[in-house]
Amino acid sequence: MVPPDDKQKFLDELENLPIVSVVCKRAGISKATIYRWVEDDADFKKKYDRSLKRGRDTLVDHAESKLVKMADKEHFGAIKMILEANSKRYYRPRKPAPYLKEALPVQTIQVHVVEPHEYQRAQEETRRANQIRRDARSNPLTDPWDEASA
Repeated sequence: MVPPDDKQKFLDELENLPIVSVVCKRAGISKATIYRWVEDDADFKKKYDRSLKRGRDTLVDHAESKLVKMADKEHFGAIKMILEANSKRYYRPRKPAPYLKEALPVQTIQVHVVEPHEYQRAQEETRRANQIRRDARSNPLTDPWDEASA
């Protein structure tokens, strides 16, 4: 039987930091024990849900205060975020992620077996090409594909 003090200690700590794994370490209680308490004890589950919600609300309040401080320093991203979140005039619905539109089934997989020396040569060619591109970006006056400038 677990002392009620352990359960309350966990719940109090969860209100301060709503990250179950961290609170478990601090309280010296395994996550499996917490989830077993949630499953077996309806009263504990209610208290757990309430503590977790309060902790998350506190965390959100803290983050919002940091956001406001950034907006006070005229940080454009913070200002934009506040306006989009709090004003219908500035709200922009998010576009769905492109991978969620439609997923096509895999029809063919090609496997090409290469000898180790071929693979190493291809890797070296890729490294050289990347270096040429980096050099071209750092010195825009040279043509990376011009043999004379190489």
